[in-house]
Amino acid sequence: MLGKTNPLLDALELELVRWVVRDNLPTLGICRGMQILNVGLGGTLYQDLEAQYPESLKHANWELPRNQVVHRVKVLEESRMGSLLGKYDLGVNSLHHQAVKRPGSGVILSGYTQDGVAELLEVPDHHFLVAIQCHPEEIWQDEPAWKHLFTTFLQACSTPHRKQIHPIKTMLTVSAKSA
Repeated sequence: MLGKTNPLLDALELELVRWVVRDNLPTLGICRGMQILNVGLGGTLYQDLEAQYPESLKHANWELPRNQVVHRVKVLEESRMGSLLGKYDLGVNSLHHQAVKRPGSGVILSGYTQDGVAELLEVPDHHFLVAIQCHPEEIWQDEPAWKHLFTTFLQACSTPHRKQIHPIKTMLTVSAKSA
């Protein structure tokens, strides 16, 4: 069930998505971060998996410890996330009721649970723009692939990169002006 929303927070976070894409800043989205990145790039969400995707696994496991692995994610072998994680089958915790429905412009969904819910997102035309639906900050000690992702993200943040013009930038600029 979709609870109370905060339109000001949504607007702020959507502006942050425009900024990181425009300036090609390394970005790692976690949980809502994956959702807002997808929406900011023109995608859509299941607002409530239980209601809109009834055949899905239980993804809102708020009653469990945050570090409890509850299902597996299969990572696409040819994906950037696969090479970043170094694994193609990962255990994840699951603390969400929303998920990507339709990917945004330039977005590749690169990992799924067995029910077909997207758990990994990447934007290949960007210096480092990836997102994960689970909370790896809670499970990195038990699953070294998540530690590797954090390390790689920090390296991307400390490596100078050249700003590039992307097709996504044009789409976001047009969207921002028409909003």
